[in-house]
Amino acid sequence: MRPPISVAAFAVVFLVAAALCGPRPAVAYGVVPVDKEREAAVLRLLARSVTVLTMQRPVRMLLVVKNIQRLLLIEHDGRTPRILAQYVCSTGANTGNKRLRGDERTPEGVYFITQVYTDSKVTVFGRRAFHLDYPNYFDQLASRGGDGIFIHGTNRELRPNNSNGCVSLDNHDLEDLARYLSRDEVPILIVPNLDAVPAGMMPAEQLIGPVKALLLPNGVNREEVDFDTLYLLRVCGQAVAVAEFSEIGSPRDTAAKGYSRSYMEFRPESGWTTSQWVWHAIGNRMQTAGVATPAPRRVIVY
Repeated sequence: MRPPISVAAFAVVFLVAAALCGPRPAVAYGVVPVDKEREAAVLRLLARSVTVLTMQRPVRMLLVVKNIQRLLLIEHDGRTPRILAQYVCSTGANTGNKRLRGDERTPEGVYFITQVYTDSKVTVFGRRAFHLDYPNYFDQLASRGGDGIFIHGTNRELRPNNSNGCVSLDNHDLEDLARYLSRDEVPILIVPNLDAVPAGMMPAEQLIGPVKALLLPNGVNREEVDFDTLYLLRVCGQAVAVAEFSEIGSPRDTAAKGYSRSYMEFRPESGWTTSQWVWHAIGNRMQTAGVATPAPRRVIVY
């Protein structure tokens, strides 16, 4: 007859069995501290990627860094960007820029939210999902394929490099982040790493005139509007100018307001050009919205 197992031995057996057979510990979530070295690298990247021309109020943007699996919420006041929060994220299972449907890569460049989903049709994505405008103008120009790229939550354990190409976060983190996100107006910069610093840029005073000229819809005189925000974003070979503007001479609470972004290229022989811009506006003759791919408009700058 075998001797009865002691209480202490039973406790050890129970704990080992629980560790092997019980549910996995929940993945930690919440804002992740940013160490000084990483903060310096982020600020160095943003200093070369964001050229502020006019900023009468702070703007927020997201920075997704693929090799460290982090999503950062950035606020820029026109002088110095600062990191408001850093979250753990998961990007595509395969490294490199997205090129084809089903290649499980996360695109790299400047993107914007086109649609917000919160209904039961996207429960596989957690509680909500934010659809991005991939492929944008530059992606289409480079014949990059695929679509359906989201920032979304997950009902599964968050693992690094475990998405089909989307940027996924823990549901709790996405709920925290969602209050800062909106359609069209919050840029999402996706880079392979923090060393992806773009080449030098001409001084802001040389840029402001051309960028204003290329941002406004046809029929709107730049001398008749006041730019509340005006800045240029450049990452991974893409350059996008973004502006919010309102009519001059009207009280701020009644003035017609507009939002515009322009996909821009710089060619030494012809200066800045734009081949696509997106805008939406409300009020008087600026009441319009849409996406246009006109004949390229050029402003020569030397």
